[in-house]
Amino acid sequence: MNTPNLRTNAIRTSSLIKLCAVVVLSAAGAATMMAENPVYVTARPSPSGSGPNPDGTYNDNGFGNDTSAKSTAPDAPPRSGSQYFGVGFTASTPDFGVTITPVLGTPGGIYQVFHTYSSAAGNVSADVVLGVTNVAGCTLSFTSSDKFQAAFGDSSWQSLGYVTNNAGNTTPAITFYYQSGTVDAGADLRLEIDCFRFNLLTPCLTVAVPSVVGPLGASVPKVTVAGVATNAASVAAYQDKGSGMVKIGQLAVTNPATSVVVPVTGLVKGARVSATQTVLGTESCVQATGPMVGGGANPRMRVAFSIRETPDSGPVGAVGTRTGDIHFLGASTLIGGAPGDGPVLYPSNTWQTVTLQRGPDYLNPTNSSIKWNSATGDPAGTVNDIITPWGILEAIAIAIDDLTDTGPYDLYIDNLQNGSTVFQTFEGAVAGTTGYGFQSPLFSGSTSGYLLGAPNQATVSNDAADTGTKSLHVQFQWNGTNDTQWLRLTTFSLGDPMVNLDDPISIRFLLLPPGSTPTPPAPPTLSVAKEAGQVVLNWTGAHNLQTATVVSGPYTNVTSVIVGPYTNSFVEPLRFFRLVN
Repeated sequence: MNTPNLRTNAIRTSSLIKLCAVVVLSAAGAATMMAENPVYVTARPSPSGSGPNPDGTYNDNGFGNDTSAKSTAPDAPPRSGSQYFGVGFTASTPDFGVTITPVLGTPGGIYQVFHTYSSAAGNVSADVVLGVTNVAGCTLSFTSSDKFQAAFGDSSWQSLGYVTNNAGNTTPAITFYYQSGTVDAGADLRLEIDCFRFNLLTPCLTVAVPSVVGPLGASVPKVTVAGVATNAASVAAYQDKGSGMVKIGQLAVTNPATSVVVPVTGLVKGARVSATQTVLGTESCVQATGPMVGGGANPRMRVAFSIRETPDSGPVGAVGTRTGDIHFLGASTLIGGAPGDGPVLYPSNTWQTVTLQRGPDYLNPTNSSIKWNSATGDPAGTVNDIITPWGILEAIAIAIDDLTDTGPYDLYIDNLQNGSTVFQTFEGAVAGTTGYGFQSPLFSGSTSGYLLGAPNQATVSNDAADTGTKSLHVQFQWNGTNDTQWLRLTTFSLGDPMVNLDDPISIRFLLLPPGSTPTPPAPPTLSVAKEAGQVVLNWTGAHNLQTATVVSGPYTNVTSVIVGPYTNSFVEPLRFFRLVN
């Protein structure tokens, strides 16, 4: 057994009005967008009163009056109320009305213009229409608006249209004036102007952002991108090594699948990776962050056995009743929900054994344990003790140990043993079988949030074996380097095997160093004998038996035959057989 090592420690879519400006954003421009978007102009900052606001962004030229009415839109800035207008406003003109002059940070930028106010008092005009003109520094997509009518005063943001800054200009001037309808405060038919919002229109927001799913390892020449649209023309990968996202690869595509593998160069451990897709000539927005690049298979890992108490009494490997508390055997502390200490596996070219045991006296266990999941109450003084004689090996718990490296991990598991009984060898399934013995890494909701979407594999493999010809090949990667990261590789509904807690529990692991490949086991032997005039084939373990009429093939599987012996039932005078998987 390894010596315990304690660790201290919405896509927005809209029908866009084509304007005369094109927005081109560099990385620096994107930062500017985030800093100044959205921009607000309020009709009544402090101090109150009609006329110009102190910041110069609003001027009602004396037409307005203070009111405490204001929109309750949650993202509107603080203010004491708004401005209302009476019959005198009907004298306003395109040259003399309510003028707003927002400070917009992107020269030549296209901004969507919104207004919000409250007509809850019931004293707002139902038919007022305002004319709108671009006084200076901009182009407008709208020349009038009915969005100041009572029906639109529900404290929601109403879109008025778009404003495009002139080249080199960031302070457009826009005037609102009377065009039609009734405005008469004495008749409770007011016009109210409260708060404007300007949102920078970035073309990339109209294209869905794909996701990076992994695996991500230093010097790995590819990035897998999911969520790609069928009409995407290209997919690109970006990397941030500390100074912003930089493109590291791009792939042209035609009618792509949902997931696309993008060739890249220069992935660096600790960097963050994001992806974009280009649809109808527009590239989706480059995200500021993304999954972390690991150092590559395989960092060291911490291991414990997750044992659930059961009222059942064996035998070893039989299905147990899942009713009791769950403990980490081999750990004595928790970090979040993860085992905080226990055996550590280091990369090695040889198989390693982790052996853990409670022992006959649960109050004085051979290896410590700690409860991480409660099912029922515990007798006094036994909170962290596994008190039932038998338990279920409900999972292998794998925790991050190298807090600088996310992986990915490439792990082989074989020969699960309790006392003198080996209860799982993976020889009973053909290579390529999933859902055998253990679920995939992402299966458990307890720990799926700590993992990237790929790799996600728990597959019977003939690439490596401790004994025989098979093992379980497990692949996964952490999505960060927090010390709470762990994987619950569970046996749920795939055997729930019981173990006698008096006896040691041993599991063999192969965690290869970076760049190493496993030594494949010897292929199975197919023996032939004649019994009672019949040709009988036999072999050890589960493998697909294939047959052909000529030695060069083609070979096809003999239906439903994976274990021997097999008596040949073909009537042809000559048949060739082989084992695969």
